[in-house]
Amino acid sequence: MRWLRRTLTRLRDSLFVVPVAMILVAGGLAGLSLLVDTRNIEYLAQNPLILSATVSGGRAIATTVAGATITVAAIVFSITALLTQEAATQYSPRSVGGFIEDLFQQSVIGLVLGTFTFSLVILAGLNDVLDQTEEATPTLSVTLAIVFGVISAIAIVAYIDHSMRRMQIDNVVRRIAGDALEAVRHEQRQRQVDTGQAKTETGPPEGEPSRVRSSKVGWVVGIDGSHLLDALPPRTTANVEVRVGEAVSRGDHIATVWADSGDLTLAPQAEREIEKAIQTDAQRSEETDAAFGIRQLTDIALRAISPAVNDPTTAVDVIHHLKVPLREILAAEAPLRVLEGPEGRTAF
Repeated sequence: MRWLRRTLTRLRDSLFVVPVAMILVAGGLAGLSLLVDTRNIEYLAQNPLILSATVSGGRAIATTVAGATITVAAIVFSITALLTQEAATQYSPRSVGGFIEDLFQQSVIGLVLGTFTFSLVILAGLNDVLDQTEEATPTLSVTLAIVFGVISAIAIVAYIDHSMRRMQIDNVVRRIAGDALEAVRHEQRQRQVDTGQAKTETGPPEGEPSRVRSSKVGWVVGIDGSHLLDALPPRTTANVEVRVGEAVSRGDHIATVWADSGDLTLAPQAEREIEKAIQTDAQRSEETDAAFGIRQLTDIALRAISPAVNDPTTAVDVIHHLKVPLREILAAEAPLRVLEGPEGRTAF
């Protein structure tokens, strides 16, 4: 299930998925509200919360909301880019991911763009739902456009407040340390899933081994022991030559496989399956790589005590939070070095 975890992490870290989903929802809601306006005029007239508007008035409201929200969207994007640049400069270039993956930030961007989309759809459909007279008609569409415009304005204020608080060094360090701690605990849970662990380490058998080389460029984000054992031919021993958090390039030696009976030539399909067990990704993540979170904390501390910054208090704060994942690592049971599977399969 590590691939599913990585996929969910990538979706969460994307600034594209949540806003686009909210834009689609807003477009569908706009179409539904226009349909309600054409079917339930009498009910809307009896509801005191539904505003009345003429065609020209409704157009003016929708145009104003659309223009204001798209202008505010530009401000939101500018703030996001500024915060990311500031994090890369002040803390560490590797810490910018935490500012992009913020769900609140993604939701505000989606809300603003969704309000803009809602207003555009309403603007295009008002002629079909309102009478072409100067008499005001109750309209759910225009009422919702006003409501979404007000909510977007409130959300922008909350976004600025949230962003300023998130930039504080205590919050940045606490978030990274928390992600590193969760990565350590996830790795401990994953060890319990892998089956066939042996307590003693054995040396490689005699004979000429077969070497598996990487066909990808990226970072090792996980090693699936169960999948590795299943990928090995019967009566073979494999040694994984890389560790989680290590960078690999095409052609790098990532695993060595021996046959108990002597020389071994791996089939291409077996090589591909072994490579799949050594999972790589284009970027590291604190949730799958505890060492990456510790690396970020170390970078922030080193930059803080550099002559250019000279902020020893930040370095002390980092040390204070760094002990949380380190304590979890030291208190955990040491991982077993050897995995044994059926039909004489062994990996270490």
